[in-house]
Amino acid sequence: MPQSYFRTIVRKEYNKNPWYTTIEVARILHLKSKNTVAKYIRLGLLKAKKRSRPGPDGEYIIRKSALDEFIRKGGSQSDIRRKAAILTLTFKIG
Repeated sequence: MPQSYFRTIVRKEYNKNPWYTTIEVARILHLKSKNTVAKYIRLGLLKAKKRSRPGPDGEYIIRKSALDEFIRKGGSQSDIRRKAAILTLTFKIG
């Protein structure tokens, strides 16, 4: 089979559920920093994959489906921030 056939399949699959960097997710969520996105990932609020070679745009990549789930479960920005603060305090105390 020609190589272009496989590229077409991969491109279609990627377009269905693309990967985002932490910077892109920060922009989508209207956050000031990619570090906040990384914090959500470390706290287990947002599913992501760790990159083998972190770049200037962050050390994680996030699927669109994981971001959609995060938004659906998280609610408003204040809800997300409150949950992150509670989890941070829980980890510090426990």
